[in-house]
Amino acid sequence: MKKTIITLLSIILLLTFISCENGESTEYDETMVMYLFAQADSTISELYLSRTATVNESVTMDNLGITGATVELYEKAPDSLLFTEVGTLQEFEDTPGVYYLDRMIFSGGFKPGFEYKLEAYHSGFISVSAQTVCPPPLTNIFATNPETSLPILSIDQAPTVIDTLLYRRGESIFDNEMLKCNFDPEILLEEDRLASFMIVPDDTLKSDQNFWLEDTTKVYWDEYELYTKMFKSKKKYGEDLVDYNILDLTLYWRQFYHEGLHTIVFSATDNVMREFQASGAHGGNDIYSNVENGFGLFTIANSSGVNSRYRVYVKSLEERLP
Repeated sequence: MKKTIITLLSIILLLTFISCENGESTEYDETMVMYLFAQADSTISELYLSRTATVNESVTMDNLGITGATVELYEKAPDSLLFTEVGTLQEFEDTPGVYYLDRMIFSGGFKPGFEYKLEAYHSGFISVSAQTVCPPPLTNIFATNPETSLPILSIDQAPTVIDTLLYRRGESIFDNEMLKCNFDPEILLEEDRLASFMIVPDDTLKSDQNFWLEDTTKVYWDEYELYTKMFKSKKKYGEDLVDYNILDLTLYWRQFYHEGLHTIVFSATDNVMREFQASGAHGGNDIYSNVENGFGLFTIANSSGVNSRYRVYVKSLEERLP
C-alpha cells in the first residue's frame, strides 16, 4: 500500500513521542498512537493505530502497528446533544495497524459542522479516543496568473480549461511569482483555524526524466504531496490574529518541481491541525495531541469548496528542465 501524507505524519508523530531512556530505572509503558487525516465528504481510507516505540526499535507500521483492535466512529449533528454510532472500522489484511471504514457504511462522509469521535479498544492497551469538528470549506477564493494578471478558473468552474504557469528559476526563493491567491478568512479567524494548500503533479510526471536535478529520489516525491500550512508565526508577528494569518498567498518557482500538469488544492483545516502546527512551529517540547489516554491526531480538512481546486500546466522557460 502506497504511503501518502498520513503515513509521513504518522511516522513524525511516532518519532515525536518515542520513549527515551534517561539513565534511571524507569518502567516503560506502551501507549497507543492514533492518527487520521480525514477529508470532508469522504470516508476513512487509512487510519493508523500503533504503539509508542522504545529507543532502539525500528519506527515502521510493520513493527509498531496494532493489529486486531476495535475502532469505532461516532458523529453528532450540530443540533444534537448525543453522539450516534456510524460504524466499526476494518483492518487491511496486508498492513498491520491500518484501518478503514467501508464507503457503504459511511456513504455521506464527514459533514461540515458535525462533530466526530473515534474510539479504539485493544486488550493489550488502555483505550484511546479523539474528537474534532469537520470544518466548512474556504470561501471566495480568487486565484490569478501573475504573468497575465488574469483570473485562473477552478476545476468546478471550467473542468476543461487549463491555465499555463511559466517557470523560471530565480536567485531568491521569493523570485518569479507563478500564482497569486486570496480568500475570505473571516471564519478561519473567528474559529482559530487555518488554511493549507497542496500541489499534486500528475502521475505521468513520475519518471526520472521529468524530475528536477535536485530532487530525483523517491523520498522527495512522497514528501511532495504534504499540505503546507498557511499561517505566520505568532512569535514573529504577535498575538493579533489578523497579523499572523495569511489573507493572501503567492506561490513561487521553488514550489513547482515538475514541468507538466498539476492540481493545486486549497483546504480549510480544523483547529486541531492548527494547534498541532503551532506547537511545532514555536519550538516547544509539548507537541499538541487531541488523543485522550494516548498520542496522535484526529483531524479533518475540507477542500470541497467551489474554488478549492485548480488545474494548471507548468511550462519551463529554460532550455533544459531546471
